Amino acid sequence: MGFSEIIESVSDGEIEEIYDTIRGNRPHERGVEILEKIKAIMYTFRSQFMSMNNDPTMHRTFVSLYKKLESQVFELERHMRLEQDNLALMQKDEALKIASNLHLLLNSLRSFGRDMDKRT
Repeated sequence: MGFSEIIESVSDGEIEEIYDTIRGNRPHERGVEILEKIKAIMYTFRSQFMSMNNDPTMHRTFVSLYKKLESQVFELERHMRLEQDNLALMQKDEALKIASNLHLLLNSLRSFGRDMDKRT
């Protein structure tokens, strides 16, 4: 399985469901489920990348991107779980901003995956 195939398994529809969950239009469980799927995909991507990459520049780029993505997923998952229990620590606007950042980072990872596929 190529790098781009791994990350492409997160659909744009699922990203929209994250936005809808934050807005209160979907159950929190669905948003958390999608974020857990994203985490699993990230771990698969990371595992494959680490086993195949030997370029230090690509490694630094990937680590930076991965850490940012991991942070955004963690923040949104935490928000959704707390919101589910009516204990949210952030406003919806802030959560939507994090979701937007997550979306951009996933697109960056898609692009990175395509570049890695060309190299292998």
